[in-house]
Amino acid sequence: GATAATAVSCTSTTSCVATSPPESAGTVNVTVTVGGLVSQNSSADDFTYYVPGLLRVTTSPPVDSQISVDGHVADTWGLTWVKEPPGTHTVCFSDVPGYQTPPCQTVTVTSSQTTTVTGDFTEEGYLQVSTSPAVAGTISVNGVPRDDWGLYTAFPAGTYQVCFGAVANYLAPPCQSALVTQGNTTAITGDYT
Repeated sequence: GATAATAVSCTSTTSCVATSPPESAGTVNVTVTVGGLVSQNSSADDFTYYVPGLLRVTTSPPVDSQISVDGHVADTWGLTWVKEPPGTHTVCFSDVPGYQTPPCQTVTVTSSQTTTVTGDFTEEGYLQVSTSPAVAGTISVNGVPRDDWGLYTAFPAGTYQVCFGAVANYLAPPCQSALVTQGNTTAITGDYT
């Protein structure tokens, strides 16, 4: 541009850092003058001024998920009108116990406009499985061994097959069907005889 930068410091013969002067949105060519010599005009030296857009991110329901923008953690719970350069950005949410995490979202931020993103978290239910009497039978859910003795953990709403492993001197109970619903605990007991 036509205005000189300030606070110029060079770290090598090929790298300098400077505070850019205010300009209107658009691309300007950067030239370097040292001892009366001026650098050649090159598109590799161009600098683009932009008017930022605003990014607003919320979680629904409100949960304490860490929100990241372009791979960098920005905040927890939500972002309130954060200035972002125009263009494509990726918004991701961290896991919250008891909820299914929404997928990352690719959004486009436009200069002088607000882009709104909502991370929709789906509440899970809990499956509580125990053995009676308390024995070290391996509990499997949908064919996946989970734990011995018992388990208590969150699952997405749905129907699951709960099976019980063999234990010496006991007859294992038959598999049972468990219906897990959002926000509720489904209790299953495997009676060993």
